Amino acid sequence: MNVTTRSRPAPRTRRLLSDLARRRGTLAAVSAALFGIQLDFFALNLALPGISRTFTAGAQAVQWTLSGYMLSLGALFIVGGRLGDILGRRSALLAGCALFTGTVIGAALAPSLAVLVAFRVLQGAGAGLIFPVGIAAVTNAVPGNGRAKALGLTFALANVGTALGPFVGGALAQGLGWRWIFWTLVPVSGSALVLTLRFVPQLLVRRGLMKPLSMAADVPAARMAGPGR
Repeated sequence: MNVTTRSRPAPRTRRLLSDLARRRGTLAAVSAALFGIQLDFFALNLALPGISRTFTAGAQAVQWTLSGYMLSLGALFIVGGRLGDILGRRSALLAGCALFTGTVIGAALAPSLAVLVAFRVLQGAGAGLIFPVGIAAVTNAVPGNGRAKALGLTFALANVGTALGPFVGGALAQGLGWRWIFWTLVPVSGSALVLTLRFVPQLLVRRGLMKPLSMAADVPAARMAGPGR
């Protein structure tokens, strides 16, 4: 009687494969999030006349859909990185992606200009969390030798959103309407949220020490090392 057994990958091989999947997943999550942020801002510029007609509002009032967004983004950008250190990179990035996705839907359904501006301010806050925490997440996920390449790829994909924004915004504003700029962002930001939930590890920084809280395998290893090692 012949018994065949399937060989399993060695623990080190499984660890390497898991690390590779986590790096690629983190890179994909942050790239999708930054792509959506850039696409959103540069697409909406060309939709302002349509928003003005929808709500019968003046140009200065409609301009707050951009100004409010930028003000909140700038304010959260300053403290976003520190929040990621305190709350954990994964938690902060999830909060930013969830806030951005939710407010995109709210902006698409906004019944008035005041409501639209309010959702845009909250949307900017989400983007202000995503930017610094996302870059930190990529930096932590990729080893030193490949870090510059990973960051370059992330910014390159984000810049694709910058380049596509005016074309997408102009086409949708002239066709389906300005609300579809926000609906188009839902799958992009939603995919960033799912990828973050699946791949980005929780990293908490306290007193200059970075602890990967989501890696259960590291806890026994730390206990085995002991204080004297």
